[in-house]
Amino acid sequence: MTSKAQFDMAIDTIRDRLLLLCNDSGPQTGVVFSLFSRVPGEGVTSLAVALGRSVAERNDLRAVLISYGVGRDSLVERLGLQVAAVTGPVSSEAPLPVVASDITGLDCLLLDGDLPSGYAGDEGWKSWLERVKTTYQVVIVDAGSTRSPHAGRWSRWADQRVLVIDSRRTTEQELLRLRTDLDAQKQAIDVAVMNKRRFYVPQVLYRHVN
Repeated sequence: MTSKAQFDMAIDTIRDRLLLLCNDSGPQTGVVFSLFSRVPGEGVTSLAVALGRSVAERNDLRAVLISYGVGRDSLVERLGLQVAAVTGPVSSEAPLPVVASDITGLDCLLLDGDLPSGYAGDEGWKSWLERVKTTYQVVIVDAGSTRSPHAGRWSRWADQRVLVIDSRRTTEQELLRLRTDLDAQKQAIDVAVMNKRRFYVPQVLYRHVN
């Protein structure tokens, strides 16, 4: 089996396990998965794009990818999109500002990194997000690292919070700090994905993210 085939199989497995968390038959209405990491560079965007492709390939599900920024290795760069980031307030009545990707069943929404969407003061956001969930069965958010405020803010809205861990460099101390931060915010991790793993992962690491 080629490396690509192994990677695709791993992503499909993650997809199926995430969907099973919703209910026994998969999501009936939109479910929001917020993907984030402790520090930048752990593979959140890579996983979000691959997971979006995998969900769309199931054919029976529509998915939307939500991300921030347009720089190198961004969602825009990876999918070759021609789209500007949403920079103004989100209106609960306005058309969803999404753009179709080349992947059937997968749309994308790019938000400006400074846009306070989903935060206190944006009254239209909750209604807008609920409308997104009636249009798409799966909403995948590339929320970045906890060094950005987006990760914590999206955690309040997500149905499932997915921590992405670069198993080559993440330490037990990093995970302990993350758990302390999340406890202080009264937030939790629903799923942990060990990225770039080519070796046995000590069970102690899993205990720190449960």
